[in-house]
Amino acid sequence: LNGAEKKLIESRLLELGANPMDLSLTTHWSSDQVDIDLWVYEPNGEKCFYQQRQTSSGGELYWDTTEGLGPELYQTKSAARGSYDSMVHYYGSSAPRLAVPAALLVVVDRSDTERTFLMRVLPERDVVLMLRTDVFD
Repeated sequence: LNGAEKKLIESRLLELGANPMDLSLTTHWSSDQVDIDLWVYEPNGEKCFYQQRQTSSGGELYWDTTEGLGPELYQTKSAARGSYDSMVHYYGSSAPRLAVPAALLVVVDRSDTERTFLMRVLPERDVVLMLRTDVFD
């Protein structure tokens, strides 16, 4: 795309309500009746999670999904320089005892230019997965 085409697309996305984000972390999981929480520690040390869904620097957790397949989503429009430490806490499942373990997918989007995926199996309750995402100018 040339510069004019890119500007046209960006302006149309804004008209449609699309908000560009510097950083997005999304969790999805494979098993129903599962409670998995996403916690994000921003570079300033502030924690964004189900009890504090907005941070002073503009980070926001959009959903606290306690049943179903997710997702949980953290986003910030202006990511501060530094490390974002994320924790995914698998509290457990209310599914029948013989249900299969939950498979977890974490998608990290940075400035609409980079997307990474992390897939893990969470075999038992109270498992915590840690992830670090570095943001540089």
